[in-house]
Amino acid sequence: MTRCLVVGHSGLAAALVRAAREIVGPDAGCEAFDFFFEQTLERIEADLARWLDEQLARGPAVLLTDLPGATPHNLSIKLAEPRGLEVVTGVNLPMLLRGVNHADAAPADLARLAAVGGLRAIERSAEGRKAPDAAGDGS
Repeated sequence: MTRCLVVGHSGLAAALVRAAREIVGPDAGCEAFDFFFEQTLERIEADLARWLDEQLARGPAVLLTDLPGATPHNLSIKLAEPRGLEVVTGVNLPMLLRGVNHADAAPADLARLAAVGGLRAIERSAEGRKAPDAAGDGS
């Protein structure tokens, strides 16, 4: 089973994981690590590294981060690379749910499925139209 590890700012990761567990059930196969900037970056990095190692001891996983280019994402990328972890950024609840519902997939496949699920859920509801796809052609 491939698990989803959500990394984000100030309680966002925990809130997404809590919502996923309420929807899917307590065994949703996801965990949260939140950055709170009362600590030094060195301490946060050490805590994240320890948490990732603990999580990976339980089996394969994919990292889902909240904001591309922000500290949680950047540290996740730095720590994921030597551990061979897939990282997907821009996490939202549909992305996380797609991930936990495809826990039987290999990490690379789960990362792809989660990214597609998160992107497809974005739409401009006021106009009832979906946002353009990543290619920008609206299909």
